[in-house]
Amino acid sequence: AHQLEHTNMSRHMAVCLCCWRRRRRQVSSRIMTAVVVAIACLACRPSISLQAAAPKKSLALVALPGAAVARWCGTAYGRFLVTHPLPAKCLTAGLLFSGADAAAQRIEKRDANLDSKRVAVSGAVGLFFFGPSAHAWFKLVLSLVPGNGLLSILAKTTLGQVFFGPYMTAIFFAAALWTSGSLTWKNFRAKLRADLWPTLLAGLGFWPLVDCIAFAVLSEDFIPPFLNLCSFVWTIFLSFQASRAKPDTSRG
Repeated sequence: AHQLEHTNMSRHMAVCLCCWRRRRRQVSSRIMTAVVVAIACLACRPSISLQAAAPKKSLALVALPGAAVARWCGTAYGRFLVTHPLPAKCLTAGLLFSGADAAAQRIEKRDANLDSKRVAVSGAVGLFFFGPSAHAWFKLVLSLVPGNGLLSILAKTTLGQVFFGPYMTAIFFAAALWTSGSLTWKNFRAKLRADLWPTLLAGLGFWPLVDCIAFAVLSEDFIPPFLNLCSFVWTIFLSFQASRAKPDTSRG
């Protein structure tokens, strides 16, 4: 009887765990859909504001198709992310890195033309480095530190700040030096000495909170795209740091 009770309890726990995982994936999908809807609504704001004097009914007609399209895009993206996680993460990172660098250039010099080479290189960093690296990194971290307890979340966040953050920052700096035609080992070392620690220290006010939210709420497939959305803002800052004047290497 005791063995039968133990077996039933194990089955009950397995069913609960399965339901919890299914619920977590549904929540993750809804979060990503909500983000896409919010972005689409922001993009539609100019067209809505132009018709501010129109009756409320016309506003509803303008807003509803946009929301429906955004909801469909969010659902399709979530399905693509689950069925083809690596291509989805790479493409997302490439597009967002390109957009963030273009935004950084507009903020730096509003009247100047975009440096298309710099935008393309930033996109390549996201497509070929951040996307695959994030895919592999989070698989590794989630296998090394399982669970969603407070200590587990803090451990995952710390690992990201110690290893993954410096790696991606160094890659970004190297890509910026290559874009300007000044990528040498001496210049790269000087760039790291000048800007790596200030960049990482600045990131301590942003990434730990983002990582904690991602590890606590999202499933493995949805963590990198969520971080891609957050990194849009961070990549603008990183583009500023990477495009700063080349440090003086005459002192060694």
